[in-house]
Amino acid sequence: MERRVVITGLGPISPVGIGHLEFWDAVIHGKTNYREITRYPLKPECKTRIAAELDVYIPQIVDGNLDPLPPGIKGLNDEKYVDSSTIRKIQKFGVPFGGLSLYYAIAAAKLAMEDSHLNLDEEDLERIGCMVAAATGDMILIREAKPVFEITQYGAMGGISGTIAYEFGLQGVGVPLAGACASGNLSLQYGYKEILSGDQDIMLVGSVSAALASEAFFEACDQPTSGPMSTQNDLERPMKPFDIDRGGFVLGEGAGVLILEELNHALNRGAHIYAEVAGYAHSTDTATHMSDVSIGGYLRAMTGAVKRAGLTEDDLQNKTICINTHGTSTPKNDLIETMAIRKVFGDSAQRFFVNSIKGTTGHAQEASSAHELIAAALALDTNTIAPTIGLENPDPECGNLNFVKHHKVEEELDFVIKNASGFCGPYCTIILKKYVD
Repeated sequence: MERRVVITGLGPISPVGIGHLEFWDAVIHGKTNYREITRYPLKPECKTRIAAELDVYIPQIVDGNLDPLPPGIKGLNDEKYVDSSTIRKIQKFGVPFGGLSLYYAIAAAKLAMEDSHLNLDEEDLERIGCMVAAATGDMILIREAKPVFEITQYGAMGGISGTIAYEFGLQGVGVPLAGACASGNLSLQYGYKEILSGDQDIMLVGSVSAALASEAFFEACDQPTSGPMSTQNDLERPMKPFDIDRGGFVLGEGAGVLILEELNHALNRGAHIYAEVAGYAHSTDTATHMSDVSIGGYLRAMTGAVKRAGLTEDDLQNKTICINTHGTSTPKNDLIETMAIRKVFGDSAQRFFVNSIKGTTGHAQEASSAHELIAAALALDTNTIAPTIGLENPDPECGNLNFVKHHKVEEELDFVIKNASGFCGPYCTIILKKYVD
């Protein structure tokens, strides 16, 4: 009998919420957290001045002890989320904002395991793996810590999965992945295959980005030759996915970790099941420019995922389906993605619900698809479809699609199709479905 894989735990760390309850409340009600950059002074020539920053307090080591949080400050990186010994190891490098991606990833993993009520003392740790993706590792540690060789574990790309495994004592497969903004989808895909093969019973999957820790990265994205960021600096509607007036994305940050689990293992321990993984596909269309996208890349990913999930023409015409798009609010991506959707699904596409949550969360780079997978699982679990904040007047060139605007929609969902693409050519589509015994 083929093994089935379900989602039993969710751990989002995002600018609009920490933990799935706070995160989901913000996403379905469109509560944003955009503001002018506070982490560092921007150069006068920077055209983009705003971002979706996470509210964090970085604890300091004073006389060998962890400095307590100031009164009234909500700290992400205190002992509730990350062990003080880990903070000491990272802070010894003396790099401001160094290690944020590690703090985010560890905290997201802890929240996901707590949400899943996973008791590691009762589990075979060799059957629990970790595959949390990051395209750059902790880039600010890599750039600024000296000497560089000291930061192999904490700074390098593979350090994210390895650090989480070390933090919690996991002994299963631990593979680093990098797929730019498609990293969360790719992580889930490969974690799913590890469980389906029988090699693992539980996988921690997801992705992380601390893009806003690095002034250099922000300034690079601000250049029109390298990054399609919005220069509108509109705090009311900073991102406008699929809108005729869209002008690009606004950087966000954070992490998202999901607990994937073999169905019988989950049932035997009485875990809550948010959704079931139905299908996936991954394609590559190497672009002439790193931020370019193509119809072919999206088309192959969606077509392959639909086939692997076993969705029939009858399903497409009669089941209740939401497409949670990559939806970056850039002129090219939004047009190309909707063209691919219409090409894959034909007339059925007009009856699907279509949304993007990036208007609420900002574009968290690698972490974005993990945030969106968490939202997809919660949509199936709660029968609630989040609105596309910032979308007022759909671009006619994006087609006559059923965009969810302004307010959440309550609907008995059967499937969520989650698209993601990334700089330099990766495309990955994941299909989740409502769990039915």
